[in-house]
Amino acid sequence: MKKTLALLVVVSVLAAAAYAVDVRSINTAGYHSHTANPGLTLVAPTLDNMDGTTLNEILGTQLPDPSTAFIWNGGGWSAAAFSRGAWGAPSPSTTLARGGAIFIQNTTGSPVEFSFTGEVPEERNGGGTTVVNVTGIDAVSYAYPASVTFVSTDIATSAPDNSKVHFWNGGGYDTAGKNRGAWGAPADTKVLGIGEAFFVEVDGGGSVDWTEEQPYDLQN
Repeated sequence: MKKTLALLVVVSVLAAAAYAVDVRSINTAGYHSHTANPGLTLVAPTLDNMDGTTLNEILGTQLPDPSTAFIWNGGGWSAAAFSRGAWGAPSPSTTLARGGAIFIQNTTGSPVEFSFTGEVPEERNGGGTTVVNVTGIDAVSYAYPASVTFVSTDIATSAPDNSKVHFWNGGGYDTAGKNRGAWGAPADTKVLGIGEAFFVEVDGGGSVDWTEEQPYDLQN
């Protein structure tokens, strides 16, 4: 899956994280693009869409007709179909916000490019700190437009021992567990791409708050 970050107005270059992802911005508006290969692609928006959080507002007409999307709703998937130039309402009803997760199903025989657009979350627009509650088995994503190592995230630290993480590889999951405070392979070396969603399985069906602060400074 190809992932790139680009901003609509380019003025300054700012380091985004330990794994250098450049955030170039004057008005903090931008996009990150992805390639949906035939089959399923698990992704997430990392920007605050200025139009809203429905599929028609977030994805619009970027995908071929027909297409299907599955939005994680906290306990399962809400399916929605793209037909005749518009997305139907997800069932059960849900929306797609930053920090969430969505499967894009590409039923064509060719890769399809699409993008997420919106404001870069930062302190000045209320996005300086993001808290996502992770309960039981939950589909989540790093909520900022930056590429980071999984072990550097707060969820990697906060999840209790015996928790698991599941990374989608395009046809299945690569799974790792946490034991005595350390994550096994492949989580121990995993680099989360921009907009890459994954599953966290909290031990015993418990609940953990994933709290992250913006990994870049857009004010200097």
